Amino acid sequence: QAATLVVPNGFDPERFRVDDPSSKTVDLLCVSRLLERKGLQHILAAAARLERPPRIHVVGDGPYAAELRAKAEALPLDVTFHGWLDNDSVELERLFRRCGIFALPSSSENFPVSLLEAMSSSMAIITTADSGCQDVVGDAALLTAYGDVDQLADALGRLVGDEKERFRLATAARRR
Repeated sequence: QAATLVVPNGFDPERFRVDDPSSKTVDLLCVSRLLERKGLQHILAAAARLERPPRIHVVGDGPYAAELRAKAEALPLDVTFHGWLDNDSVELERLFRRCGIFALPSSSENFPVSLLEAMSSSMAIITTADSGCQDVVGDAALLTAYGDVDQLADALGRLVGDEKERFRLATAARRR
């Protein structure tokens, strides 16, 4: 009989651990390869619809970066593009520990480690249903249809405006 071999997925659940979501801001964090299918353009459009949009931090690089920056500059938003950050960087750790909302509105994913990192960091999460992301977050996130800016705006507005809901989802994410 063959021995069982456990292969880690490269995720350390203690790396960005935050047990008290009340210490976080309402800033929104997106950590992703910058590809059109990741849907960050939709979260920017959704945030622009809010009366009081959150400050947005985008971590990552890719072929869609220039177009995404141009879209952000054309909207009345406070968006900081941090570029690619090494997973061991102090700046990335600081963002995961400080930001209270995480979004990955991607059209398709396998098993995104960034969602696991956001969950371990007690973040309220917005992601897409039927994309592989739902399998990761279960009922510990707000789920939207890919590309549905109305649903994204509703979900983001709900998290920005409702501290109890943000904390409830952040706590559920950390527990999961």
